Amino acid sequence: MAWNAAAMGADALAVSATGVEERHPPSGILPHNPDYEVALSAGCAYFDADPSLYPVEPPRPEDERMRSFDALAEGARGAREAGLKVFARVETLANEILAAREPFSAVSASGERNKLWLCPNNPGVRAYLRGLVRDISRYGVDGVVLARFQLPWPARPEGPAGGVHCFCEHCASRAAEEGLDADRVARALRRGLGEP
Repeated sequence: MAWNAAAMGADALAVSATGVEERHPPSGILPHNPDYEVALSAGCAYFDADPSLYPVEPPRPEDERMRSFDALAEGARGAREAGLKVFARVETLANEILAAREPFSAVSASGERNKLWLCPNNPGVRAYLRGLVRDISRYGVDGVVLARFQLPWPARPEGPAGGVHCFCEHCASRAAEEGLDADRVARALRRGLGEP
């Protein structure tokens, strides 16, 4: 792939260092690449993560084929051989494994934990992301692309109903520092959504 990118005039390649489950993921054998079956592992590291750099155990792929393959090292090697710069693409706040396993998830106005999105103000999330960037820097990449670095807000007529908000203790504390009453905002949002 790196040679194809270079032949098309690209000067850099972004390699996914972590992943997130997409809405329409491919599965099975792909027609254009019948030699390999698709292996999906959402929310995990696609490289040989150093656990000592994280506050919690970094998620690893469930599929053994992916667990024993360092996609970041291979992608970086291929890009360098093709004369390209290498950027590691990292999913930040969208991580269903950590949201399920750790007390890191965003909390709705009604107190429900989100199953995908992490809280950007949670100290554990921040420490995890710092560890992730430090870990990836061991690969000598030219930069890190931080994907999904904010909670999603839908651009749809129904407004906040489809968005993700966080009202956890960390966000409430941060809101108070800015002079906002998070409980009042949560009540207003629940009223606006027709919730009790």
